[in-house]
Amino acid sequence: MHHHQSAISRCRVVCYPALLSVVLICLKPSGAVHANNVGYTPPQDSSCSDAINDCKKPVKFISQTNGCYAFACEYGKPTQKVIHVSDVSDVKKLLLTEKEEGN
Repeated sequence: MHHHQSAISRCRVVCYPALLSVVLICLKPSGAVHANNVGYTPPQDSSCSDAINDCKKPVKFISQTNGCYAFACEYGKPTQKVIHVSDVSDVKKLLLTEKEEGN
């Protein structure tokens, strides 16, 4: 049984980062240019710039529209709220948090 648990732990270390990369690629809006490239235009909608500091676990990705990502904070709890972010590093942090929780 210990060997089986060790194999699962190794898979988590290797599989989660790979899975996160695939998810980020799939969620990238069509025709979007990477944020580090010239010509990148972040969404102009100020309603897509919520602070992630107040987003408490569990976190759940909901949707993406025109580069604006929606996440549920405190997912499934009576205090659940939805935030909208477009900053690439914020999106990555929230997706990683969701994956670490296993949602």
